[in-house]
Amino acid sequence: MDLPDQIGRFRIKRVLGSGAMGVVCLAEDPVLGREVAIKAIQLHPGLSEKQIVELRQRFETEARAAAKLAHPNLVTIFDAGLEQENLYIAMEFVEGEGLDSMLEGGRQLAPEEISQLVGQLASALDYAHADGIVHRDIKPANVLVSRLGHVKITDFGVARQAASTQTATGAMIGTPAYMSPEQVTGNPVSGASDQFCSES
Repeated sequence: MDLPDQIGRFRIKRVLGSGAMGVVCLAEDPVLGREVAIKAIQLHPGLSEKQIVELRQRFETEARAAAKLAHPNLVTIFDAGLEQENLYIAMEFVEGEGLDSMLEGGRQLAPEEISQLVGQLASALDYAHADGIVHRDIKPANVLVSRLGHVKITDFGVARQAASTQTATGAMIGTPAYMSPEQVTGNPVSGASDQFCSES
């Protein structure tokens, strides 16, 4: 995925990571003088102009809903839009690492650390669900842990719309290994979907 030097008003500095849904970059906000994380999702080339307009409207609607969430364990959203065929969302940059990297690195978490981590996750999800927002893609890669052990859930309002850009290729919406049964079968999701845990 080729990225421009600038998306919206944000100047791209370097790529932080990439995946099936897009790429995440470190960027600078020249207006406020702070670093932000930019998630860019390239639109499927087969989409019509009407589909792009509808997708952008849905994406921005979800981004606005997620931006209203103000919780210490949720990544703050600053901006969202469409730039050069890339849907993008600008959010708080968290210095630390993903929970997936911590687990894959073989780090053994102490019981106290696990308790604090789960407590923070539960608090954030409870807050979002009370506001009628379901993440739909809770997994270690979407959980950031700061250097001080502070948990931040990322990608609220992004996961569902990101997958929607790929429906033309027949891709499944969500991350299969972490999808709840109702997501797999295409039924309506609720807060319980974010708490589903596979036995595998």
